[in-house]
Amino acid sequence: MELIYQSKNLSQLSQDPFLRADVDYYWLMDKLQSEIGKTPDTIKNLREFIIELETGQPIEKTDYADEETRYIHLVVRNIDKNKLKLIDPIYLIEKKGKELSDYSIEKEDIILAISSSVGECFIYEADFEDIQFTLSHYLVKIKVDKYLVNPYFLVYYLNTAMIKNYFRATETGKTQKNLSKEYIRKLPFPDIDISKQNQIIEKILPLEKEIKNYEKQLKPLQNIVDGVLIDNNIKKKYQESFFEVLSSLFSNIKNQIFLRCGAQYRAFWDIHDGLLYEETNRDIPIMRLSDLMKLMNTKTLKKGILEDEYILIELEDIEAGTGRIINEDKVVNEIGSDKVCFEDCDLITSKIDPYLGYTVLNDSEKNYIGTTELLPFKVNKGRAITEYVKYLLLSHEYLAKSSLLMYGKRHPRIHPLDLLNIKVPCPDLDVQDKITKEIKTQEDKNNELRNQIEKLRTEIDEIIWETIINKEEEIR
Repeated sequence: MELIYQSKNLSQLSQDPFLRADVDYYWLMDKLQSEIGKTPDTIKNLREFIIELETGQPIEKTDYADEETRYIHLVVRNIDKNKLKLIDPIYLIEKKGKELSDYSIEKEDIILAISSSVGECFIYEADFEDIQFTLSHYLVKIKVDKYLVNPYFLVYYLNTAMIKNYFRATETGKTQKNLSKEYIRKLPFPDIDISKQNQIIEKILPLEKEIKNYEKQLKPLQNIVDGVLIDNNIKKKYQESFFEVLSSLFSNIKNQIFLRCGAQYRAFWDIHDGLLYEETNRDIPIMRLSDLMKLMNTKTLKKGILEDEYILIELEDIEAGTGRIINEDKVVNEIGSDKVCFEDCDLITSKIDPYLGYTVLNDSEKNYIGTTELLPFKVNKGRAITEYVKYLLLSHEYLAKSSLLMYGKRHPRIHPLDLLNIKVPCPDLDVQDKITKEIKTQEDKNNELRNQIEKLRTEIDEIIWETIINKEEEIR
């Protein structure tokens, strides 16, 4: 790992609104400044182009509607790959929706995540005319002066690798990352005439068209898993939604380790009988996950200087829903908080927000460490193939039913004992091998498409930064 030596005096530290003194922050800020322009007059702060920067409004669960309404409250999970995705939308009751009407988003508002997936953003194109969208307090909407900034250009700029690094440097928080609005206002922005911004967009549009074509060919991993398990007579088709009326005896509470009486928790054990898949081939044995894998008691590294170099894996380094590690560049020999060593575990999954699908295979040769929110497991190879278990934990049913088991108001999570108590189908190893190979074949096709998309995204980055660095040169 390359060591970076920096020197900052106190007057420089005092210019930061939060008096930060971390090296990573200043190194990335200096790098960004040098990339954007060679002289100070080529750089301005984004605040000079913003006419509105507004945080969303918090709501209570009592404001949720039991059925679809024309009022949807957007949260961080509704931003997916720079687009609005109505993933498990939160519908509001009409009274609350009308109360929040002054906070609704409008066409060409830029929506940016300031918590959890910091820096994820999209531009609202008013595709849903009959729906009023409002934002959670983990999102902000940005309105820019359209005489100075094309909002589409700003979104492309915010999604460049360099600005992603800016967000990584400025975010704070141990488990859940957060971004202050002040750092959005301070974000360095190139002083490029709007006509030139429009020319850049014209160059980008054909690449975007190619990206959309590749994206249409991508198959969600959950659909792949569902199809392969059905084809191999393991389970029936996944039911996307269900409505349940719960009737449970207090005496049932004692049947689980945790004496919880919440309706969702009781529904999983009393109505669904703790089953991941409820309609399965009766010839296939049903086992608890605890029969297939065990939680490993691996080493925990305390914050500070480390004796060795490690690859740090945080939740944002894992692609939700696919189990892909998308960033292995954080090689560290110092950590700011305790981390878990994954050592020779087989499988890693997140206990926080399990419905997002953060489950990955471990590579023991790569010296991974990660947040304490990630749990390392050892798979019983005599009963299960590691990849088979991974796909179970990335299936539609696990993402849906794990949310029934969560506890905690601010950072909902699943307890490892509840996770291990879930009942799953366990066919013979040769059947598991056949299933995993069929899924992986389709996964590989997805990965080829993603590689093409990444190449095009890199081209877009290059178009933007070449213009910024050589801003006086005409686009040809």
